[in-house]
Amino acid sequence: MEKVIKLFSALFLVVVVTIGCTASYNVKTVADEFSDPNSALITKMMTDNFINSYADPLKLVPASQLNAYVMVNKNTNKVEELGLFLINVRHSGGMMRVSNSWLNIREGDEMIILTDTKRIVLYAKRPRIDSRTSYNSVTRSIDTDYFDYAFYPIQKDDFKALATSQTFKLKVQGQNGVDVYKDQINAGLLPNFLKFYQEEIEGK
Repeated sequence: MEKVIKLFSALFLVVVVTIGCTASYNVKTVADEFSDPNSALITKMMTDNFINSYADPLKLVPASQLNAYVMVNKNTNKVEELGLFLINVRHSGGMMRVSNSWLNIREGDEMIILTDTKRIVLYAKRPRIDSRTSYNSVTRSIDTDYFDYAFYPIQKDDFKALATSQTFKLKVQGQNGVDVYKDQINAGLLPNFLKFYQEEIEGK
């Protein structure tokens, strides 16, 4: 259990430090000089897989992401855990107001994904929140970005259905309501999932 907790913490750090707004395909191996060289698991994770197509090209405004991660046993070359890591972003300040700051995702809260062929229901693990405040010199207001983070383990057949789908709709549940993503979806979102499936998961 301790090793799993450390892996989740490392995954969290990999994604948080790369928050930006691009549609490119990025995968990182979760390891550093402090990692256990005797660990049987290799963990890889996508970064910068933005959900919406209207993300700020200058990367000044954080945007919501849905990144896949996989833990593969080096000895068997088999997948031991597969999942999605959500960064849900809400903004407040200037012309943007939200009734509740964080969505406040709780352990076990649902994420529902609609694909061409499946309705996939996933459950949050290890949720946490964060925020970032800055001064907007244009609107002369204090802007705050509210971040919800959560892991959602997923079965391989469900991830394949997601990766090979032509359509995507997402509903995320939290204590303060739901956030829905179904319009202006990033054109690179699903192709990135497909590439991750083909390179990191298929046949394992």
